[in-house]
Amino acid sequence: MNEGRSARRDVLIALIDPSHEFHDLAHTWFGRNLLLGKCIHRSFQKHFEQLRQAQAERKAQRAGDLDNAPLLSQLAKLQNLPYNPSEGGFHNSNAEIDRYTEQFHTLQLAKESNMAYRKHAELYDLPKAA
Repeated sequence: MNEGRSARRDVLIALIDPSHEFHDLAHTWFGRNLLLGKCIHRSFQKHFEQLRQAQAERKAQRAGDLDNAPLLSQLAKLQNLPYNPSEGGFHNSNAEIDRYTEQFHTLQLAKESNMAYRKHAELYDLPKAA
């Protein structure tokens, strides 16, 4: 570990002291590494942004799949047939589709219950805030 510190110290001395025999070499090395680091950073940022965009597209595709896959899954269940989402080009598992379907139907039931409650409590015709 002391050798590493010593080498770093020697490079720093060569950078600072113009009379040092490796002054020009140290500046060249430092400059090239600085440029290389900037280049690597730019490349990383570009590829990281591409990755984020691909992930967002994949997430949107999976969300779109959840609009259609439950309908096909329900049809297969009504016909007592097995359903394999990957055969239809979907990337969701049967468990994900079933959870989404259950959540969708529960939410629909809650909305209907809310409307029934509002009618029952005569809250349906309340004036709306301006």
